[in-house]
Order: sequence, then C-alpha cells, then structure tokens
Amino acid sequence: MGRRVSTTPLRMVSPGTLLGISALLVFSTPVDATVLGRQKTTCPVCNQQFEAVVLASVDTSAGVDRDLFARSAGPQPVFHLIATCPRCYYSGYVADDFRQEIRFPKGFVDQVLTSPKLNPGMTITPTTDQRMIPAAVRYRLADQCYRWRGMSDESMAWLCLRASWVARDRGSILPRTDRLQRVMGFIERWLPPDDRTTNQADRELELATRLAAELAEGRFTRYQVPYVKFVLAMMWRRHGENDLFELLLPPGKPIAGLSPLIVGKIEQARASIGQERTWQQRARECFHRALDAGEIAPRNQGPACYILAELYRRLDQANRAIRYYDLAMSKPDLDAHLADWARQQRQQVLSMESR
Repeated sequence: MGRRVSTTPLRMVSPGTLLGISALLVFSTPVDATVLGRQKTTCPVCNQQFEAVVLASVDTSAGVDRDLFARSAGPQPVFHLIATCPRCYYSGYVADDFRQEIRFPKGFVDQVLTSPKLNPGMTITPTTDQRMIPAAVRYRLADQCYRWRGMSDESMAWLCLRASWVARDRGSILPRTDRLQRVMGFIERWLPPDDRTTNQADRELELATRLAAELAEGRFTRYQVPYVKFVLAMMWRRHGENDLFELLLPPGKPIAGLSPLIVGKIEQARASIGQERTWQQRARECFHRALDAGEIAPRNQGPACYILAELYRRLDQANRAIRYYDLAMSKPDLDAHLADWARQQRQQVLSMESR
C-alpha cells in the first residue's frame, strides 16, 4: 500500500464559517490550528484505493473537556481519525486498521463483502470524497467492523468514547445571526482573563458559571434573556454538561422570543444529546468489561478508571462516579493532572448531591 501524506491544508474552519462557543470566536485570537492532509490508502478488505484524510499536525489549544475531548482551533482531530472505504464501507482508524498486513478473523471479509454487508445509510461511491462521509457515519461503520472483528473491549471503549465526542461537537454549533453575535459580544465582559496556560474548556465553563449567576440576578433585559439562555445552554452543551442544558431548556417548554432558526438548533442539540449518551453508555460498558477482565495494562488503569467515573457522572450515576474517582486516585501511576481533575470532579459530584 502506497502512503503519501500531503501537508497542504484541506480545510481550516474559521470563526466566520461556523459559530461555536469557544475561546476562538469573539473571545481571543486563534493560534495554530490542526492541519489536514491526504494519504493514499488501499482498503485491506476489497483493495479499493482512495485518499484518506489524515492529521498532518494537531493543535488542541481550544481546550480539553474533563472526559479528555481535546479541541483544535481548526478542524477537530477526532473527526478525522476514522476512514471509510468508499467501495465496501470497511471502516477504522487510518493509522491502524488500513495496514495491508492486517489479519482479519475467519468470516469477517465475507461479512463485509457478501452478507450481511455494511450499511452506511447514504449513497457512497468509489469516487466519494472522505470529507463527504459524515464522521458519525464513519464511526458507526467502524463500530460494526470492530464488533465483527471481535476487537477488545478496551479498543471498543475508546472508539465509542470518541464517537460520543463527535456527537457532542456536532450538537453544539451556533447559527450565525446578527442578534446572536451582539449578545455574544455583550457577554464577553464576564469572560475570565486568559493567561495562555489556562485550559480553554475550563475558562468557558467559568464564563458559563458567571453568566448563570448574572441571569439569576436579572441583569438582562427581557429582550436579551431568551438569547442569553440559549447561549448559556449551548456553552454547557458544548462541554457535554447535558443535565445543565436540559435544566435551562427543558423539553416541552419553549422560550418565547427566539427565532425559528434557533428553536431548530435547540431541537438538534437535544437530539445530539441522545446520540452522545448512547455512545457514552456503550463506552462505559466496554471500559467496565475491560477493567474487570484485567485487559487494561496497569499504567493505563488509572486513566480508564477516571474516564469511567466521568462517564458515570455524565450519565447521572453519582455514587458509581465517586467510587471510580476514588479508584482512579488510588492508582500510583495516575498522572498528577488527572489526579487533580479527579479530586475536583469528585467534589463537584458531592456538591451537586448535597443540594
């Protein structure tokens, strides 16, 4: 299989292209961004040649969520880890699952090529560009391939976790409207200072906390309130704090004063929360099985326990979340930064439970 990586950027998403609540919008100046390239790839199942999209360089300056979703100033790396053969739809990580020397279990190739086959749910032809296949489709196909291949629970867990990040990011895009931009410019005054070492995800969540307090104290006009609520809810959605999103924008209780475009975005966000939770549940189950079976190497057990705790927290199982935060912190090889996060997240769960 010939491999050629081009470092020519394919796409750079700028603040003027898609509005997402991040430090890269109205809040600060973008720095280096992730750069995408092309790599000639041959499908190890059907031998179809195509150009996969690969990460030529990776930037994570847009922040890291507490479940380890790292964002870029440009294209999100997690969207481009998985490739799909445009002929047979075999899917997996470009770097690992498209090696020509890969060996598949008996019957797998027949499953892909003959029966039951893979169903992308959309039209894909051998000439289809990889960027035209949504990341959600590629991850779903990779998940099916991994199950047919009998991949380890640890591998399945990380694949499902990354798929949940894709659902989260797709569900937190703001429309570009003049009124919304004015509101976002107005709330910038509550943004914490950027010392260039602060995790931008934490900075945005601190802004959300300050904004929620101002909203509770009635600091906005009745014309601003609907838009401020929407922006605040989408900040929480952006970081997967979905309970807070649903608390502010509960289903069946529309907010008066919002345009149909924004109402539609709220419904899209709600749908994406369901998709994210489905993947999170799968990831949680796989991490559990992998830990119980001793499948995870000792040096990786601490991070796995931490992620499991985060998944329990995000899926509203506080007692189990605390248990796994404690277990993560008991591991001697746990990175000091993750240990710090585990302590903070554990305290957050306890605080929420005491209310």
